[in-house]
Amino acid sequence: MTEPVAQRPSSRTRTVLSVLFFLSVPVALITLAALVAIIPKLDVARRERVGLDMKDFQSALRVYNRKMGRFPSSGEGLQALVAVQAFEAMPLDPWGQPYRYAFDGEQIELTSLGEDGVRGCESDDISLRYPATPPKR
Repeated sequence: MTEPVAQRPSSRTRTVLSVLFFLSVPVALITLAALVAIIPKLDVARRERVGLDMKDFQSALRVYNRKMGRFPSSGEGLQALVAVQAFEAMPLDPWGQPYRYAFDGEQIELTSLGEDGVRGCESDDISLRYPATPPKR
């Protein structure tokens, strides 16, 4: 029996592979540079979206207050806004977590727990706290 002899790649094949390798290095570097430039902007965009969502919640809470004569309790939470059709479904924050709502009778607090989803990490928690009744003019 004769053993099969391994064929060496032809000179042309080696040339094509070399060209592909040397072209892939600059493409990889350009892609890496683009990612380094884009990733910080994604975080800024997510934080801006949280701000816009919180303004939407404020408006929906005013609608709820007009319809029901009160704000939802902390126990009812933001889900109460869906019940009065202020929202079709409860939006999630940009990291896929539910927004938090607390009402102590005087102040309303809306919170996104940020990327890590853990309360108390000031580095990424985003909160808006405001009086339930606007100041009198």
